[in-house]
Amino acid sequence: MPGAPAPSLALLQAREAQRRADAVAVATSLASTLTELNRLKSLREGGIDQARPPPPASSFASETECLASFLPSLSPIEPEKLEFVCKQSDLWAIERQAHVLMAGKPGKAAELWNRLGSHSLAALATMRSGCCIDAEPLTAVVPGLWCGILRDKVRLFSALPEPTTVEDFERTMRCLGRRGARFPAHFTTLPAGRGERAFEEFLSIARARG
Repeated sequence: MPGAPAPSLALLQAREAQRRADAVAVATSLASTLTELNRLKSLREGGIDQARPPPPASSFASETECLASFLPSLSPIEPEKLEFVCKQSDLWAIERQAHVLMAGKPGKAAELWNRLGSHSLAALATMRSGCCIDAEPLTAVVPGLWCGILRDKVRLFSALPEPTTVEDFERTMRCLGRRGARFPAHFTTLPAGRGERAFEEFLSIARARG
């Protein structure tokens, strides 16, 4: 039997171009992550730190009580319902479960959550960093590498994330949107700017926790 036809020159060139683009994206994402880590290290070594550091997770009676402290009144949802945030490591799966928990519910926490849109990923990364002491590192798989590595972006979030960390996350999400990434409907139907404003409300609560 004759062998399979050899790939055309154009196909080989396209594959090589894609490999190079992926390599550049990985290198760019890594450089951005290292730059941010070095900046935070310099701030700490220079004595420039948060004037009011967030409370340690150990100061709360439980992880779920700690997680609830990032939100307005959770009622009628019980704090124990948030335990999946620490027990899972796939950020997309955590976000889906959070959406199911909050969608259509009454109460201030659900009202805020349902205005976050894609910023719910940032909120979850923040909550998890501040409360889930022994949790596995987050994963956040996205198609392709054109926009950097989302996993690296969300792992930089702290209990009170730096503005540059948030901006880097938002830049990655906008890039993914332009590239046609398939987001949940509650990400794409939100009016422009609403998620950013809701996340600012979320951060104001995070700042007041200390």
